[in-house]
Amino acid sequence: MGSFCFLLFLIFANLAFDEPRPRHLEEVTYDKKNDRLLLFGGAEVNDGVWQEPTMLYEWNGEKWNMIRAQGPAGRRGHGWIYDENRNETILMGGVTMGQIAKDSILFDVWHWNGKSWKLMNTICPVKEPEVVYDPISKRILVYGDANNKTVLNYNLETTFELWEYKNETWIKLSVEGPDIRGSRMMAFDVARKRLVAPVFEENGMTMWEWNGDKWTKHFPEKEFPSYRTRFAFAYHPVDKNMYLFGGLSADRKQLGDFWSWDGNRWKRIDIKDGPSVRNSSHFVFSNNQLILYGGSVPRAHPATGIELSNEIWGWKNDKWELLK
Repeated sequence: MGSFCFLLFLIFANLAFDEPRPRHLEEVTYDKKNDRLLLFGGAEVNDGVWQEPTMLYEWNGEKWNMIRAQGPAGRRGHGWIYDENRNETILMGGVTMGQIAKDSILFDVWHWNGKSWKLMNTICPVKEPEVVYDPISKRILVYGDANNKTVLNYNLETTFELWEYKNETWIKLSVEGPDIRGSRMMAFDVARKRLVAPVFEENGMTMWEWNGDKWTKHFPEKEFPSYRTRFAFAYHPVDKNMYLFGGLSADRKQLGDFWSWDGNRWKRIDIKDGPSVRNSSHFVFSNNQLILYGGSVPRAHPATGIELSNEIWGWKNDKWELLK
């Protein structure tokens, strides 16, 4: 009987082990060659204590698989993007918990080839990078603050720069982009060949676009999303629209509205059944559908005051489906 109970314990332990626990500030991307959703980083709560796991997880559309491989330290606020040109996933920088309740800023660059990690002999030029793959020029666009690299105080002076990372070489592209402190979301519009960044302000919003040469600003009129941070944002290459979901309002309430941007105007999408209100979730495009992963939902947790989600939703044919 004891052996049977021990066997059951191992089975359930392995099931739980292979699936990522709900976490905060993780990053996900889509491995196009192997048709996998890849997750790395973030922080999870264990016995009331925040921890940063180092395992990489992949989801094949049906189940999760945990990969243990010697590589980067746990972190959050990092760049995590699949490079279609190299068929590798790139990890850049981020922030990790210090030993005495002080965060450390990271600038290391790692490549994941599907089997092993490789630490590159280079550093990311900005802190907390936002990274986007540009399939037109087959490069990674990296945006972040290049000033005050030893501290995370967003009240200090900032210098936001746009860089290109390609073939392990860095090229500075611009120092004239938007000042986006805290969370920032960008996506590459393939049809219009532009890097797009929604910037929310107290009296409205501005759509910033970089066309490969300079930044321009577009001020949406009439209907557009209300002020928020930590929203999900991604490009859909089939219908050639940007999509935005949820976020955190100015009075720190989770949102659940869903919008599309066609390059000229915003349109609110009314849905009946779909993801609950949440912030800090992630969009990726995968297999002709948008995948929405995770987020923080408004349910009280005894240790943290928030509830974290590891749900996977798919948006396809104008409807949501809970996939996991």
